[in-house]
Amino acid sequence: MLNVSRLMKGSIAALRSGREEVVYNSAKDVVTVVDEVQQIDLAMICLYEKFEDDADERADYQDLGKRRLSRLEFLAETPSQSRRDMVAKARLLLSSQLISDYEMHCAIANSLARDVLDPE
Repeated sequence: MLNVSRLMKGSIAALRSGREEVVYNSAKDVVTVVDEVQQIDLAMICLYEKFEDDADERADYQDLGKRRLSRLEFLAETPSQSRRDMVAKARLLLSSQLISDYEMHCAIANSLARDVLDPE
């Protein structure tokens, strides 16, 4: 089960402490990042349902948005190392939250196409 408050508190604590974002670099990270994006999306939905139009003015909501964007950029720039990674990217491309984000949806779709057409 998703612990939304823990996810939000962790992101706010990282922001306040000045810690750098986690740098992902192993083969399993694509799947991990896809899962994290989906958890962030759920947390943002929960905040929006609770605070409605005021949610986007909240620091925790904005922090989650920044974390989400950095994870999506990672996925767009990182080649898949396995079929499992490609399936994770494809699964994310079907999510309604990503579909509504045209620019990032295209970037991840292009990344997946490169993975399929030019496997290393």
